[in-house]
Amino acid sequence: MHKTSGQIRAIKKIDTTDLSPREVAHEIAIMRFLRHENVVRCYDVFLEGQYVHVVMDMFNGGDLVDGLNVHRRAHGRLPSRQLRNLASQMSQAIAHVHALQIIHRDVKGENFLSDRPNIGDPAVKVGDRSSGVKW
Repeated sequence: MHKTSGQIRAIKKIDTTDLSPREVAHEIAIMRFLRHENVVRCYDVFLEGQYVHVVMDMFNGGDLVDGLNVHRRAHGRLPSRQLRNLASQMSQAIAHVHALQIIHRDVKGENFLSDRPNIGDPAVKVGDRSSGVKW
């Protein structure tokens, strides 16, 4: 639970052993800079030894690929309307990142997170920004 907000949050633990201090600072700056309804929000960042801990939105639905696979096994293919909704949310997230002159170099389903296991009507957010670079 996040101390300030009282909300349940996730903490992503990043090993900085193979990163330079400049790379770590760059990643933290990008995480704090991005604010959009389809981008996972970074609430806080703290260092502990060789690890950076990122306090961020909690997602109980897992990633998009897992959600689509679960849906396909239980209900068959996702209808076109729902696929368009997912694609729209994904496109809006990447468009926002690009509008800020940041390139997300690892756009894939595993890096989009769903707020619920029911992939039929989720809110989807891009979550992994560790490969973002400013142009």
